[in-house]
Amino acid sequence: MKALIGLLYALGGMTLGFVIGAGLTLLVTRYLNSSEREGAVGYLMVAMGFIGALLGLVAGLVLFARSAPSGQALPQFAHGTLGVVAAVAVVAVVAVVAVVAVVAVVVAGLWAYLQLREAPLMYDGNTQASLLMEFRVKTEQAPVTPKGGWPWLSVNVSTTNTRPQGTPSWDRTRTESGYLIVPVVQGPLFRSGSRVIAARVRSPGGDRYELFTPPMPRTPDPKADWSAWVSPSELHAGQDEKLPVTQALLQMRWRLQLYGQ
Repeated sequence: MKALIGLLYALGGMTLGFVIGAGLTLLVTRYLNSSEREGAVGYLMVAMGFIGALLGLVAGLVLFARSAPSGQALPQFAHGTLGVVAAVAVVAVVAVVAVVAVVAVVVAGLWAYLQLREAPLMYDGNTQASLLMEFRVKTEQAPVTPKGGWPWLSVNVSTTNTRPQGTPSWDRTRTESGYLIVPVVQGPLFRSGSRVIAARVRSPGGDRYELFTPPMPRTPDPKADWSAWVSPSELHAGQDEKLPVTQALLQMRWRLQLYGQ
């Protein structure tokens, strides 16, 4: 309790000392008509205020010691000093914790920004990657591109902020186990937490949009082999009409290929 009372004396002395130091500085500078260029007077007031606060702290502890019964002044002064030291230690700990917390928040925010921002994926520091996809359709259901018309399949890989187009390799189309398989490449692949691969199928009966959301990580492994074949998660006729996914024509699989390989 004595340490707390001594701390209050010290705080009172500091406050009064700061006010007196800053106030006297203001009065003297005004009396001498000192220049206020670039805030010189303000800086001087603060400096003298701090000096006054230190003198006031000592004066407060001395007053606290003098208030003790006869013969108890020195122990009383020691109690007051202990209160001041404890308060300084608490403030220092709080300041350190606050600084650490701010640094942690900044580091976490920077890490989150670097992880969440959408940018071309880089492997080994400087190598980008292409997303290789294959789309298959049963041979008897494969649409036919009209002569001089647009190819029956177009693909884009949509993220939150990007929508890069894939390029079908029609010259590498092949037939396998009753399926027509069309290779598609999109590069560079962007880092993203969610990707929707939209395949637009053109046919005489109208356009269809088959949307795939494969379980692709934010940073896929470029050494992984082809994924399993997956079906679309959504199917639309035109822009609005939603169809049962059981009516889907396509399946797809994917893997990565580093540039230059």
